[in-house]
Amino acid sequence: MSLHSSVLSSGQKPQYQRCPDPGCTLLHCPFCPQYNGDYARVETHIQSHLKMVVHHGEFLTYRCNLDCRKGSHYHCCGCGLTFPRRNSLLRHLSTCQSQNSQGANQRPEHQPQAHPVLDEVTPTPTSQQRQQLADLLK
Repeated sequence: MSLHSSVLSSGQKPQYQRCPDPGCTLLHCPFCPQYNGDYARVETHIQSHLKMVVHHGEFLTYRCNLDCRKGSHYHCCGCGLTFPRRNSLLRHLSTCQSQNSQGANQRPEHQPQAHPVLDEVTPTPTSQQRQQLADLLK
């Protein structure tokens, strides 16, 4: 699965897009195709996206206004599901199981949860308990 264009690696910056119309010299926001202007105007608009970005592992998920679904939304960096609200995505990311199957550096590595029983420290038996065990084995 490839990442959606609104999900970028931490060091990656959004790339402004040139208008596909041959006579147009305006730049477009990569997340809001209807938003255009000169460099300074689009740069200011991109900064507004940074206020709502979701940081997860090595990824930044920007709010998307493309035609993926109706209205603005966020894409999960693990499984690609979309969520209308930032908090919905954050809640989903804490339990997203698709992050277990890692593609070629496309998803953050999933850290397995600790097993509560296996990870507990087993107490050392007392000398009395060792003696009782030895007596049982005789």
